[in-house]
Amino acid sequence: MAERDAPKEGADPRAPQVEEYLKRLGWGYTQRDADLFSLDYPGTRHQFPVRIQLTRDYLCVYVPRVLTVDEKARWAVLEAIYQIHWDSFLPKFEYDTRSRTVRAAWYLPAALELPPYSLFEQTVYMLCDAVERSWDALEEANQQKSDPAMAVHPGLRLREAARLANLGRDLVQLAGNLDILPMYVRDDLARQLIALLNSPRRQVLLVGEPGTGKNALVYALATWIATDDVRVQNSSIRGCHIYECTPASFQACCFYTSELETKIGMIADNCVREQAIIFLDDANLAVTAGSFTDNPERTIANLLLPVLARNEIVMIAATTPSGHEAMLRVNPAFAES
Repeated sequence: MAERDAPKEGADPRAPQVEEYLKRLGWGYTQRDADLFSLDYPGTRHQFPVRIQLTRDYLCVYVPRVLTVDEKARWAVLEAIYQIHWDSFLPKFEYDTRSRTVRAAWYLPAALELPPYSLFEQTVYMLCDAVERSWDALEEANQQKSDPAMAVHPGLRLREAARLANLGRDLVQLAGNLDILPMYVRDDLARQLIALLNSPRRQVLLVGEPGTGKNALVYALATWIATDDVRVQNSSIRGCHIYECTPASFQACCFYTSELETKIGMIADNCVREQAIIFLDDANLAVTAGSFTDNPERTIANLLLPVLARNEIVMIAATTPSGHEAMLRVNPAFAES
């Protein structure tokens, strides 16, 4: 049952309707002030407090002090919430850096009625569900911040993430340890792949339906390098390492603005220094990965284009015919690089 205080003089006359909404919501609530209510979100994995406040001009639903991580980390992981902009009578989701809260707010001058209950209920659940889904990411950001080395030297986190060993599996090392078994591939395709990697461009795109042997071809190449096979002895890829990754690998540990750009530059430097080859599987995802609402052109593909043009990264990419069509449609420069 709700705990009630005596109504204060000058309280908003719409407050009883808010209280009625909370009763229908059925979570149980406490009235902390004439126009401020506190309730607990009954999440399936995480429980946290929720505040409902009616001010002169706004009706706010907010989750206070989401976690005690730094503001930039919260800003990054809750991007899906605060970047949603609504029209008409729907609320605007935003993150308040001063009060460290995530909230949904309706602009309601004193003469304007409250939104319908169905919209109020949908918004409360949407906000709380978004925070609950982000909880693990928030905790990860909190752990990053709590590491003294990362706090004093933020660049250490990116430098560690940009190490090729952390980007993906070293296929040559796995082949040398017999964790990748030798496999049969078409010799003409293998020789063509080696010839392309020896060319000035040194970037290859493998297109084929799933199960047609794109990965097998790269694994066979890694095996030949590991065993110093005669097919690679006179090639520029002799002694190289091949790191298998996906577009998501480039985004790992990038929390703040411009960190993705910085990390890709570090990866390119590491590839040059270690004479490494990047095997990018599911390459079609790169044409959209990394973008966000305010900058849709900032994608993994567009960030890779300059370093590929300068031949700083030797890359073998793989995709399906439908994925290749999507690449040509969205970013033909990347598909043809």
